[in-house]
Amino acid sequence: FYAGVPLLALPGNPAAAAVIFQLLGAAWLYSALGRSDPAPYPARTAVRASAPFRHARHKTGLWPAVLAQHARDDLPGIEPAVGAGGGPGELGRATCLAVTAPWQDVPAGGRIEMMALA
Repeated sequence: FYAGVPLLALPGNPAAAAVIFQLLGAAWLYSALGRSDPAPYPARTAVRASAPFRHARHKTGLWPAVLAQHARDDLPGIEPAVGAGGGPGELGRATCLAVTAPWQDVPAGGRIEMMALA
């Protein structure tokens, strides 16, 4: 709160700000409005990684990704959005966020969770 007014500060990186708002800001707004359903954040869905995803060391990683073809089984595939800098161009192309567990890389063809972006 600042002078009695609720305040939500976001990171300066546009991609990080969009992700934080999607995951935390929406939940905060729903709560402030007294709403509880539907969940303000998307459910995680199991998919196949069409390309490798690296871990984010000691924390859960959220990576901009796009849906891709994967012929191994009936699971849809995802691949990283082009680029490696976490910039706004990646998030603009992304259709979902890939979720990696701490210290666990996901190889191409491995199972990974994703959250669709609205």
